[in-house]
Amino acid sequence: MARTQHDRALGDPHERAQRIAERVDEVWHARHGHGDLEIPVSVVAVLSLLAPPPSRRATQASAITALEPDGFADLVRRMWKEFVLARPDLVNRAWPLIQPWLGDREMTPEKVNAARSVAHEVLRRELFALTDTTRWEIDLLGAVLTTVRTESSWKARGQYYTPTSVTDLIARLAGTPAPGESVNDPACGTGGMFRAAAAAMRSAGHDPATASWEGNDIDELAVACCAINVVSWGLGTNVLLGVGNTLTADWRERALAERSEPVVLIKQLSALKAVMDLTDTHRRGSASSPAEAATGDNQ
Repeated sequence: MARTQHDRALGDPHERAQRIAERVDEVWHARHGHGDLEIPVSVVAVLSLLAPPPSRRATQASAITALEPDGFADLVRRMWKEFVLARPDLVNRAWPLIQPWLGDREMTPEKVNAARSVAHEVLRRELFALTDTTRWEIDLLGAVLTTVRTESSWKARGQYYTPTSVTDLIARLAGTPAPGESVNDPACGTGGMFRAAAAAMRSAGHDPATASWEGNDIDELAVACCAINVVSWGLGTNVLLGVGNTLTADWRERALAERSEPVVLIKQLSALKAVMDLTDTHRRGSASSPAEAATGDNQ
């Protein structure tokens, strides 16, 4: 898909993503110090999912920036709740990013303030100005995660993330996936190969949501980013992501079970709520007012 004049005016999207990532790194470490890296990544992830239309970008950015710390934390929690309800199939994989806000872990005022500072910075860097076309070209979360982690921590994990130019080349050499075809990456990280394959499909006039996507990686935070990228890149719902050693024979079975668990739970809760709503409606319809009850007693 061709980039718009607006996209071109913003400059190279990969350089733009890297600039955002570097500012996230600087702000988080200045405000919070080391550790809890899933929190700044979580803030970028949930804000990237908003994607307001051009007419509302400035207004929405201003509204978020104007929030006090408690209001900001409430907003992030509400947005993650919406994600849970919209994509229960990805909840287990995205949980490392959701957990600080909806889990039982304490979000101290200091952490909330640092997270709010990250939000202010990425909005000032015009995160919302990234159009769909540009979002499909970049791995913003991959850039953020790679930047906030020190080089030594990557080496300790034995992880080396493949540059976008390389993944694009590999995707071209591998051929464009056809609709209905499965795309597999046994070391998916934040989903760089998925992005490149999806871009190749779009260039060929195909919708990436018509393919199936299957990935696994030992890094749960990288896979959490991949889960959000699945939505940002429009890869559809036929997605299976796992965390663990791909050489383990049962990783796929575990991933299938973990994908199904929250989906079933949401359906059960929805069914329970529907029954309770019907029961309440029936009770309200059959209950008499005190005046009616008194009249009936007198007849």
